[in-house]
Amino acid sequence: MPNVDHASLRYNQIQQKSSHNSFERDEGIVDQITKWYIRSLEFDLHIRKKVLKEGATTRDWYTVDGDWFIYHDDIDYTTSYDTLSRLLNMLASLQKQIPDHEVMTIFLDNHDDFTSDNKHAPQDLDALLLQKLGGNIFTPKQLLNGAATLKQAVTTPEKGWPLLKDLQGKFIFVLTGANIDGYIESGKTANDRIGFIAEEISNDTAGEIGKRDHVIFYNFSWGNQGLGPAIFAQQFISRVFPQWILSLKPHFNMSSKQEWDEAKQMKIHHLATNEINWQESPWAHTHDESGWPFERIDEIGAS
Repeated sequence: MPNVDHASLRYNQIQQKSSHNSFERDEGIVDQITKWYIRSLEFDLHIRKKVLKEGATTRDWYTVDGDWFIYHDDIDYTTSYDTLSRLLNMLASLQKQIPDHEVMTIFLDNHDDFTSDNKHAPQDLDALLLQKLGGNIFTPKQLLNGAATLKQAVTTPEKGWPLLKDLQGKFIFVLTGANIDGYIESGKTANDRIGFIAEEISNDTAGEIGKRDHVIFYNFSWGNQGLGPAIFAQQFISRVFPQWILSLKPHFNMSSKQEWDEAKQMKIHHLATNEINWQESPWAHTHDESGWPFERIDEIGAS
């Protein structure tokens, strides 16, 4: 592959391996970042969790004011970080150790409605992110840079997505899942939030791409990977994630070289997979020999 001038690339010109349900993987989060060269992670957020309290015989719902639990669902509580605050503490510590790290994109898969009860409103989530990472977060307002809307900011030639060199040491938070419109009040506060939202689309809703001025990230499951080129062409950001396949050998897709290569050819920016260990799955990587974790999209397949 030709030499890549890392400094000249913009955020929307690169492709990267993304860890699916990062908190459930055998590889720890720090290892995913430092050993396996991953800069795109995902964590499921819940405002409550069933906990067996001291002296009780059954589990009961439990909440923590101004914090979110990290787990997949009420059946599977497997997680490497039990709360968002503890995850953010780790990221803040990592930031101090590696202050010029490549931009990290953190997808927060929201499972509950936002509510003012127990401090779980959108502003409470923003306050927690700012408390832990402060000025190290790249926000929608910074992307606007004088533009009226996020869509305008990334599609206007003289503006566009930031250069990677300008995103060093930064975190980008993107909400997916339930009630993400509640986070931005149906678009009214999208420019002022700390995180972005990613609209989930499918082949059936492809016509929605680019229709909302505050949506510049798109999230879709495997099977809809053909949406990638259109999203890339319009200067937006895409993420594909695997689904559980029930068959004679149940498995997640995006777990074979064939599927991985197909997703790469679709110019999808974030390639979410459970195959973290590239020594066991050598095809599942986007880093180069120096450990640079990204791949330039228009050079994919080039020799």
